[in-house]
Amino acid sequence: MIVIDASAVVALLVDAGQMGEAVAAVVTEHDLAYPSLMPYEVASALRRLEAAALIPRSLAGSAVHGVQALHGQVFEWSDVAARQWELRHNLSAYDATYVALAETLDVPLLTLDARLRHAPGTRCQFMPLSTGDGR
Repeated sequence: MIVIDASAVVALLVDAGQMGEAVAAVVTEHDLAYPSLMPYEVASALRRLEAAALIPRSLAGSAVHGVQALHGQVFEWSDVAARQWELRHNLSAYDATYVALAETLDVPLLTLDARLRHAPGTRCQFMPLSTGDGR
């Protein structure tokens, strides 16, 4: 099992290149877990990408349906609230929720957010991602 964050889900749903393929390869090999806030974050990111004309409307729409079809174990805020609050000095409440869940489940976190991967105070492992371009 791994925890997947919104950045990885967005890449999975809209990136037809190496990053999307790398995320898909990891996702197919693991059971997924994510906090209940993840679909909201993905929808927000898709809205921003569409508004900036970085993805077409049709892709944004199909990606919204794709996130609805994503299978995984969903966790509520109350499952990680105490640890999420402890991380408030180094991470946003949203990022801290993913880290806290990964720590609680003792599984790696799949994220594309380099800042999150290097944030002080985290105790989870981060899932390595091989894109073929050295990332």
